[in-house]
Parts: sequence; structure tokens; C-alpha cells
Amino acid sequence: MAKKRKSAIRKGRDAISTASSGSSDFVRIADGDAIDMVSLLDLEEMLSIDQHAIWLDGGNSPMFPCINKDCPGCDHGNQPRFRAFLPVVVLDSGESKIFSFGISIARALEELDEEFGGIAGHVFRVKRKGSGLATTYTVIALGRTRKIAKYEAIEVEEKLGPVTRKGILELLKETGALEDVDDYDEDDDEDDDEDDDDVGEEEEPKKKKKKKATKKKKKKKEEENDEEDWDDL
Repeated sequence: MAKKRKSAIRKGRDAISTASSGSSDFVRIADGDAIDMVSLLDLEEMLSIDQHAIWLDGGNSPMFPCINKDCPGCDHGNQPRFRAFLPVVVLDSGESKIFSFGISIARALEELDEEFGGIAGHVFRVKRKGSGLATTYTVIALGRTRKIAKYEAIEVEEKLGPVTRKGILELLKETGALEDVDDYDEDDDEDDDEDDDDVGEEEEPKKKKKKKATKKKKKKKEEENDEEDWDDL
């Protein structure tokens, strides 16, 4: 019997304790700003992944879940980082958003979750200071609650990126990041579509694909970002 493949997406707060340190649907906090929001879920319902991010000089950097086996991000030597996604409502606008954050914010929210017995309906403030490696965040409970039944949460799972090797490679091609990924292969399915009439004909030896060298400038930038918690995205 084939072994069931482990999902790239986790559910629940247990992932926080085991973790290593663009879209308008997502909460964005600028340097020096603070945003008040109310959680639409408790942390037990929160989705999280180990996320790859391949940084490009021109922006449009692809991010996608680590799929473990045959993961293009792992093949490249890119280190995945813990990333959680919590549906919230931003109080200033009343809009439903997805609050995406790394392990440091996750642990701060975990403390609030323990204090309140669940954070759904509780209002909290997230303040940001700095950028890049110097970014710090503060999470503060405001001691208020909101009725959340009237709000519809954004579907998180469809925003996490492709969770198959084929889908990830397509994303890397679309964003122009393919040249930065070593050891990539086209899908083996293409061989299954060959015409059986060709059987018996002598085939030319297949040329091995050369690995495309990673540009030093981009590689250096990626190594610098490996030290970040990615909370400033």
C-alpha cells in the first residue's frame, strides 16, 4: 500500500512550537505604522506552511510551500521558513484580510491565545519598526472584542501558492526565477505521450541539461534574506 503523502499545509497551533526560527488580500504594515485587527479564528484553526521565497532583484519574487520530496526550492538549496496565515478584519477599513506572519509574531499571538482561551473575536494591534534585517514587531492585546459572525473570512488555502512540483516550476517560469533554480526537470509525463510507432527506431542520446549558474548578485541577496524572519513581507 502506498504511503500517504504528508500535506504541505498544517492546521492548528502545534506547528508554532515545532517551527524553526503583494496581494491586496494580505495585511501590509509599513515601517512606523500600527494596524488594529480582530482575528476571525482561534490558532487551532490557523493554517501554516514552511515557505520558500526566491528573491529577485526586479521584484515579483515567487513564494510557495515546501513540498518536501522533489521540492524545487529544496533542490535549489533555498531554506524554507515557518509562515502562518490568519484570517482577520482590519478595523480601520472593516475589510477581511489575511494576516501573514513568521514565527516571532506567531509566538506572541500564542501567548494571547493562551491568555484568552482563544483569540477569535479579540482585537489586537501589530506595530512595525524598521525594515529588512532590522525589522521588529510588537503585538499588543487591546482588551476589546468584536462580533465576528457577520464577517466572511478570505479562503486562505487558495492563496498559498502551488503545492505540486509541476505547479511550482510553472510559477518559477512565470516570474522569471527559473534561471535561479538548479536541477530542475521537465515533467516525466511528456515521455508517456510519445508515439508508439517510434519504437524500434534508433534514438539520439539525450543531452543532459546543463545547470544554469546562479547569478552571484542574486545569490548574495538570497543568503542575506535567509537570516530574516520574513515578517516584513
